[in-house]
Formats: sequence, C-alpha cells, structure tokens
Amino acid sequence: MNIQNIPDILLDFYKLTYFKHLHFSLKKEHFYYDDFESCLKNNFRQSETNLYLSQKNTYINEVRSRVITKDLFQLNIRPKIYLDFGYGNGKSSAHICNHYESINKFYGIENKSQVLPINVEVTSSFHSSLCSVSEKVDIISCIHTLHHLPIAEQEKNLVEIYNSLKFDGILYLVEDTWKVERVKEDFGNTDESYIRSILELNDIISNNWFYSKALICQKDYYRDFDNWLKLLLKIGFEINYKNYTGFNSERLHGVPNITIIAKKASR
Repeated sequence: MNIQNIPDILLDFYKLTYFKHLHFSLKKEHFYYDDFESCLKNNFRQSETNLYLSQKNTYINEVRSRVITKDLFQLNIRPKIYLDFGYGNGKSSAHICNHYESINKFYGIENKSQVLPINVEVTSSFHSSLCSVSEKVDIISCIHTLHHLPIAEQEKNLVEIYNSLKFDGILYLVEDTWKVERVKEDFGNTDESYIRSILELNDIISNNWFYSKALICQKDYYRDFDNWLKLLLKIGFEINYKNYTGFNSERLHGVPNITIIAKKASR
C-alpha cells in the first residue's frame, strides 16, 4: 500500500497502541510495505517476526474479546440460549458462553463454515442466516458486524434479530461509528472534512495493512451513535445502556466505537 502521508495524530495513535498491545515499536517507514507481515519479514529476524505475529494473534483473539464483552458482563442475567450474529473466529462467543454458565445452547450465524467455540461445553450449531434458527433466544450479540453491510441490510437484519429474541431478551450491539462532533474531542476542534479524511484513511490502513482485507473504505455503511439509537427504537427495542468511545487505546486502529445494550420490550 505504501502509505507515506499519514497524519501525525494518527501515526502517534498507532505508535501508542501497537506498542501497548503488540510490544511493536512502529515507525512511519514501516508503512512503505504493503502489509504488516511484509513489514515484519523485511525488518526483523524470523524469531522476532514469529513473536510479533503471535502477539498480534493473541491480542485479536484473547485480549480484544475480553475488552469487547466487559459491558455485557455488568448484567445480572442467566441466559439459557445465546446467539452470536457474525460469529467470526468465535473468541467473543466462547468468552460469553464461559462467563454465563447458565447458557446451555449456542447458535452461531456466519456465512462461511466455522469451528465450534473453543472450550465451551454447550450444544452448538452454525447457520448462514437467522431464518434457520426456529426457537427464540435469550441474548444475541452483534459485534463489529453490521458496518460490513449496506444501510438497508442493517435494518433488515436488526428486525430479524428483534424477532428472534424472546420478550425481555437482550441485544448486545458493539459497532464502529463515525460521530464527527465527538471525534473533534480527540483531534481538537479542526475542520470536519479533515476529520473524515483521517477516519477514512484509518479505515483503509487498518483493514488492508494490518488485517490484510480489501483496500476499501466502507464509509457509507457507518451510522453515527444517534442514528443507531433511533433505528433500534424504531424497531421496538428499549435502550438499557449506551457507551461511546473515541480513538480509544484498547483498539489497534482506534475507530470510534459504540456499545448498546437493548431489550425486546415485553407485551
């Protein structure tokens, strides 16, 4: 990708978080390589490269899953049936199953073949869509999934999630969001177009350089915090908890993050 014109404020954030989570001392010239693994292979001995890749894997799979689920674990609930919409690598699902020992059945929704959650002794099955799950569930997590879908698809899937929950069932939504007014607190009161350009560049770098995903910014798929709240209320959810962070240091690429805990209202 050879990105050479990273804004200093973004580069400073990367330096902080890469060192904090990977113990990797990031330099601007590292971005001259097409991806993180190429950077490692061209700048470090094989043993060091293996170490950094191991730290990357550990952060994404273990540390990050604990950070993501911490707000949910404030709830004093005893769910029996749990569904994860956007199963991914299963680490967050396993972490939730291990925390709530009352869970005895798990559904993973993902559009590709997956393995069972790790170290979870519950009945588990995997499906490509919510329509394949016939019973109502107690809790549904949707973690960094919906911003990969077009706006219209987001609402459609949230309606299906609502219909899949039991009354008083819980939706745990964690999403990337761009709320320019809030991000100004991180960047200073600067021009809005500049802030958006930073967010777009950050999206491209994180997806392509670090995660080896497509070189694309899905800026039209993001909603701001208020838009998510209005959409959930429109569908019929009650909002029980909400939290917003800007470029928080628990994330390697710092996309502003929201957490919403919503309940399917009782009739």
